[in-house]
Amino acid sequence: ADALAVTNADGSRLNLAAPAQVAEALFVTLRLQKPPAVKAGRNDGLTHNSTRDEVLRALACDKNAHPLVRLVLRHRAASRAAATCASYVSMYEKENGARDGDNSFGRLRCEWNNTRTATGR
Repeated sequence: ADALAVTNADGSRLNLAAPAQVAEALFVTLRLQKPPAVKAGRNDGLTHNSTRDEVLRALACDKNAHPLVRLVLRHRAASRAAATCASYVSMYEKENGARDGDNSFGRLRCEWNNTRTATGR
């Protein structure tokens, strides 16, 4: 999957899939304040400019949040969905292989059955 790049006002490009670039844009360039209630991992406080989803969601909750925060969250959600779909397609292709004259190869078919449940584990 290609990473989405955003062009800043100064002409520089920001790769939304690069956490270091996103952190620099949010906390250095835009000078957004780190949310106080979010933990950064092993430490109790945010000692670095974290771009974890929890941090970005807390920033996005602010009514005056910069649009870049929501854009990064949407990009990550779309990337996860695309990666999940791609993994199922590649798994299907490995199991079934391509057949000559098979017009349905490469198409992902889905089936809805609301009486069946699955945990996905």
